[in-house]
Amino acid sequence: MATPPSRRTWNPLRSEQEAFQFLIAAMGYFGAIAIASAFGGVWAGVSVFAVLTVASVAWLLNRNRHLDPPAT
Repeated sequence: MATPPSRRTWNPLRSEQEAFQFLIAAMGYFGAIAIASAFGGVWAGVSVFAVLTVASVAWLLNRNRHLDPPAT
């Protein structure tokens, strides 16, 4: 059953390239947390998690800030 145009799902990843970049970034994110936890203990992992999460949210909030407005 096809989804009506008014109820289409929203996809935050606009292309296959963005999806692949997200996959690589997620692997690096979780890998950095795991490595920090393995070598530095639980609190090192928690601190890496906090720093990377704040950096990711800041990047996401500023990602579309400098786009040109759509042409009318």
